[in-house]
Amino acid sequence: MTRRPAGLFLLAAACGSATESTPPDGSSITVAISGLAYPAETWLGQADTKLSYVVSNTGTARWSFGVTASLRKPDESTVVDLPLRAVTLSAGQARTVSWDLPPWRPAGRWDVRVNVWQETSEPIHTRLADSGWLLDVISTRFWVRYHANTPAISRADADTRLAQAQGLLRGANGVGDVACDVRLAQFGEPASFATGDGIIDNQSDFDAVLAVPGSIKMVNQINWCDGIAAGIIGCSPIPGFSFVVREMSSPTRDRELWAHEYGHTAGLNHNPVAEYVMYAHYDPLASRYKVTLNECSVYRKGPA
Repeated sequence: MTRRPAGLFLLAAACGSATESTPPDGSSITVAISGLAYPAETWLGQADTKLSYVVSNTGTARWSFGVTASLRKPDESTVVDLPLRAVTLSAGQARTVSWDLPPWRPAGRWDVRVNVWQETSEPIHTRLADSGWLLDVISTRFWVRYHANTPAISRADADTRLAQAQGLLRGANGVGDVACDVRLAQFGEPASFATGDGIIDNQSDFDAVLAVPGSIKMVNQINWCDGIAAGIIGCSPIPGFSFVVREMSSPTRDRELWAHEYGHTAGLNHNPVAEYVMYAHYDPLASRYKVTLNECSVYRKGPA
């Protein structure tokens, strides 16, 4: 399939509610997400990742509970059940229950579900709380690269840009905008590359920089994106695995640029309405902050 690049041109932390049931003594049990290093801060092969929930006994008696959790691919092709955790809670007590997530778990979008069971001597337990399938998040991690002729970007600066791009996508700001639950983070330290001269003048220049390992390639100038043009600040295949941006020196300006080009790598074309992140032109005096429901579904699939 031919991936036609698209350019951008210059004009001047999910949660869910749990159901409650009542044990015989009038107690109740609730579950809530406690701390989550999944899937926002994990990647294929990364260790020391935990899924954590708070389990609370909001009743009047001491009870023993069993807590289970499951991971599911969105297409339901894979369901992984995590081991049962036994916990005894006094009335009014809460405790964090955690699972270490093994490094075999593929990166990307997974759903999570937690259940709390009443521990009895019977082989059949009573389910006290069921969170339902939660989170439904896609996590995308980027390796930022910058040409040797451009100013270096620090990890902190790249983190700021990705955090602001994430906030732009996840915010719901008025009619026609949806809160798109995606998480953007870095994978590895930003690093320089020396391919080309830091200026994109033709297809060959673009292809050479695109082939450099990494996700976001920062250069000095982009004069070509599917053709020669002036004022190009970003270019990406549709879909693709990485994109090229001009160094903009401002997290606030870069958040729209990075979010826009990330949309192209996921498969999005331009939106004709100026308020939307995927609008074809960038105006420093205006703000592009909206995402449609259909665009969000593509963002959540992640880059090709």
